[in-house]
Amino acid sequence: MAEFQKNKRNVEYVIGVWSLFEFLELLLPNAVNTDMHFSYFSDGNYHFSFKYFDSVEQVYVDHKVYHNHVAIYKGLNRDKLELIERRDRVEGNTIDMFMMTQKLPTWNTRPLTHIFGSVGMSFSPEGLGKATWEADIIPDPLKDFIIDVGDYPQSRVSFGCSIFDLGNPYQDVPLSSPGNVSIVEKRTTNGKLAIRMHMSTIPD
Repeated sequence: MAEFQKNKRNVEYVIGVWSLFEFLELLLPNAVNTDMHFSYFSDGNYHFSFKYFDSVEQVYVDHKVYHNHVAIYKGLNRDKLELIERRDRVEGNTIDMFMMTQKLPTWNTRPLTHIFGSVGMSFSPEGLGKATWEADIIPDPLKDFIIDVGDYPQSRVSFGCSIFDLGNPYQDVPLSSPGNVSIVEKRTTNGKLAIRMHMSTIPD
């Protein structure tokens, strides 16, 4: 899921949320109540944030990865964290691998295109069993990309997301479906830019 938002300073940005799957959780066994998201601001600033509760230290952690540094916040209250460390990237660090090498283009760049990372999974019973299901989330049909997994039984799927300017000749067109690949997509817009979320499926 990704959507347009504004912060307290009225700066517009895109925030996207991905679930943390089993393979990454195994590398961070002390992390519980995880929250992973990326933020792309209109000035080109971008960061990846990994929030969790450290079950050993008994503190909340927010590990933010920018294009030029890493900032780590900790605290007993998840809404009042303090900056503990600011450092360069550490090779081999699980979270630092999400660091980009430079700022992204500002939103007034034309043509503007950025493709965010994708995530894949299987809609088999085993694959669905690895997902975390949040019963208290109420989907919004106007902005959420809603998929009924029952419509794609035993399929391998890949979720992707991108942002581009409206009228962009390279992006502002429907995605094609080659061969036995099925693609569904949803777009949201702020009037100048569009967010495209899509799912590609291949039957097992």
